Amino acid sequence: LMGSLEEVVMPQNGIYHEGLSALADAFASNPNLRILNMNDNTFTAKGAKAMGAAIKKLNKLEVLNLGDCLLKSGGTKLICKALKGRHPNLKEFVLDSNEIRLAGGLEIVGAVKGKENLEKLSIDGNQFGEDGLKKILNKMEEIGMKDIIGEVEDTEEPDSDEEDPDVSDDDDEEDK
Repeated sequence: LMGSLEEVVMPQNGIYHEGLSALADAFASNPNLRILNMNDNTFTAKGAKAMGAAIKKLNKLEVLNLGDCLLKSGGTKLICKALKGRHPNLKEFVLDSNEIRLAGGLEIVGAVKGKENLEKLSIDGNQFGEDGLKKILNKMEEIGMKDIIGEVEDTEEPDSDEEDPDVSDDDDEEDK
């Protein structure tokens, strides 16, 4: 029965942004959703936009697992924007292996700030680079949340020749 879901676990289903957009619409009708695990599906920024809109309506979320979803920095920005100032019960936020660069990593810091119940933030396997990771960890320390970050062993250097195509401010106009 849609509207009564509390837990959705759909990892590794090969769902692309079209399907994720349809699912996001359904999730938005389930305000009691506490656990959302969409690990290892292919969001990209298109799917992240729809999921971000749904996440704004899911204020009871405790676990949000979007690891290995190809969010990149643009998709991460959209998800983080949806979380900022909401979701006081969030305990676990997983964004590992998403090809996120420094700009997206800093968005994550802003999204988790003030989330007193957050126990775990997973950002391993992204493209922050060593210096970028240090900046993110310093920012997390500034807000008193460095200890919630899981081990970060694998952070690739971003390819300086390649721009992060998913970073865009186009969507900011909609929120004004």
